[in-house]
Amino acid sequence: MKKLLIVSFGIIGFILLLSPWILILFGRNQLHDHDIPKQEQLVENDQKQRILVIFPHPDDEVTVAGTLMKLKEEGHEIQMVCLTRGEKGKSSGIEDEAQLAYLRTKEMQKAAELIGADALHLKNYPDNGLEKIGLDSLKEIVGKLIDDIKPDVLISYDSRVGLYGHPDHRLTGLAVEEVFFGKARKSWF
Repeated sequence: MKKLLIVSFGIIGFILLLSPWILILFGRNQLHDHDIPKQEQLVENDQKQRILVIFPHPDDEVTVAGTLMKLKEEGHEIQMVCLTRGEKGKSSGIEDEAQLAYLRTKEMQKAAELIGADALHLKNYPDNGLEKIGLDSLKEIVGKLIDDIKPDVLISYDSRVGLYGHPDHRLTGLAVEEVFFGKARKSWF
């Protein structure tokens, strides 16, 4: 009986030690689209490009800040867009939405400065409320940004996962994808 208990605890311990690795391997396959080709560089350096980055919230730039800094270092132009002021974020402990929006806007401006962005376009759409605007309106907003800035490279969230499933992330990604593919189809045909 004692031997069976020791073996059982050993098996349970082994499974507990392996479970994080199993979850990582499973999660990796859920979050990444393996059909997207991998390449060493995002942008070729032979010709300087205008990069447009569109995110819904202040702090979303952190997901690509290193990439943007490298692109800027290589001489590319960086244009950043933030659709909201981040007034619904609760991780900071600040309850007043106006105060939080002010603070997060200042943080976004500082992040853009540190990244070396050539321009930061701050919008004031409702944080955690882009669904209320609707996809068609969001596509108009994104389309106007693309028409005005005329980027060579477009960076945003994907529409399927949006980093961790936030509705604003996914909807922004969907709007960017649909506008891009709509414009691409018109120019290809």
